Amino acid sequence: MAYQNGAKKEHAFVTIGRDVKEDGYPNLLLLCGEESYLVKWALDLLVSKNVEPAVRMMDYSLLDGKETTWNEIRNQCETLPMLSERRVVAVSEFSPGQPKEMLEEFLQLPKHTLLIFIQEGPCDRSKKSGLAAMVGAAGRVYEFESLDESQLKAFIQKRLKSSGVAVKPSVLSYLI
Repeated sequence: MAYQNGAKKEHAFVTIGRDVKEDGYPNLLLLCGEESYLVKWALDLLVSKNVEPAVRMMDYSLLDGKETTWNEIRNQCETLPMLSERRVVAVSEFSPGQPKEMLEEFLQLPKHTLLIFIQEGPCDRSKKSGLAAMVGAAGRVYEFESLDESQLKAFIQKRLKSSGVAVKPSVLSYLI
């Protein structure tokens, strides 16, 4: 559990769940952390919130950041969504090349675009020119740290309940 100013800090899966429910997130996000299944869950949550299933292939792009240039990402972001609320562009494992120019462009992202960067492992906030610092300056970073047992139980129970499955506490403990 992370602490901030001596108090328990809310886990990112709780924060992003509330932000999505209240439409309280910017159009530039970084999803990162040790819990890759939570990163994937958060991405799926954001895509399902913003993209109509019938036009998913047109309004959602998942790009490999190791093989994608900044110009290709920019072109994807400038494309208008067809029938969805927003066009979602997700980029995995991207390393910024020219941080100053990118930060300026992050600040001018079209309102119809949701740009999501995905990184495996903890966010590297030590570099001022790193992706976490740039996204944090212009958008929001969600870092999915390890869950303690009570958080994991709550997360699993909520997912099972939303799928229409009820389990006994003993079964849930066994599952964990």
